[in-house]
Amino acid sequence: MSNLEPSNWTASAKVLALILECENEALRAGDFTAAAALLPAKRAAIEAMDSAKPDGPKPHLGEILRRLDILAAENRELLKRSISIQSHLLGIIAGAARAASAFGYGNSGKSGMRGGAFTLSANA
Repeated sequence: MSNLEPSNWTASAKVLALILECENEALRAGDFTAAAALLPAKRAAIEAMDSAKPDGPKPHLGEILRRLDILAAENRELLKRSISIQSHLLGIIAGAARAASAFGYGNSGKSGMRGGAFTLSANA
């Protein structure tokens, strides 16, 4: 994306819209790796837009800006949801790791529970 002409704001905006659409689709699908892979291209398109002056007729520019606004709002919500999901999953993993670390081996090399009594049931 770094080959965008800095003077072509409209093309940069259209590229950014396409990237946002792809990122939003990846986030909806829960494909965080694909979404993250789009970050360099998204930054390049934003930089190209920032360094260019808007070109084209005003109604056309307004349409592009409305589209970007809608896509960016959706992107924000999807990113918030994705961060919340990942935080929840990390909490589950951390809790499981803490529970697993409560079970260890004593000085004798025999397994045992640290910190309290431990009972297993063989009832089916």
